Amino acid sequence: MIKALHKNGFRVIMDVVYNHTYFLDSWFQRTVPWYYYRVHENGETANGSACGNDVASERIMCANYIVDSVLYWAGEYHIDGFRFDLMGLLDTGLMNRIEMELSSRYGKGEKLVFGEPWSASETPMEQEALPALKKNIDRLNPQVGFFCDDTRDAIKGHTFEGERLDL
Repeated sequence: MIKALHKNGFRVIMDVVYNHTYFLDSWFQRTVPWYYYRVHENGETANGSACGNDVASERIMCANYIVDSVLYWAGEYHIDGFRFDLMGLLDTGLMNRIEMELSSRYGKGEKLVFGEPWSASETPMEQEALPALKKNIDRLNPQVGFFCDDTRDAIKGHTFEGERLDL
């Protein structure tokens, strides 16, 4: 399919959700319990994704998993870019590393890297990691793009706080 789209002049952007898993009883948890997930000091699982579990992207094996899989998708399936769901749950170091690795292999700007610079709520990050939120734009490589939800909301209205129109 991607080959056919490329043949017809289309580039393919993959929507990726690395910030949480479908459920906590994942292979991450089964392989190294509590390593791949963020936990608050009181022992509760971090829920910045509103899905019950936030992936600890600032931890080296988790970051390596994300980078390696992005590189795999780009190389094996010729994906042209990646749109990161709730990118604000991932750390700026990881996002910069992804862009750097893709640029190194394919050329600067050849593979798009962008995402949603927000999260559903806060998540505890370790090792002085900074979340890839709008407020940390100065910590992101200029080649890492993001949506501006303020502009979106100004045009169409807020996603969650709009009034319902009964027709």
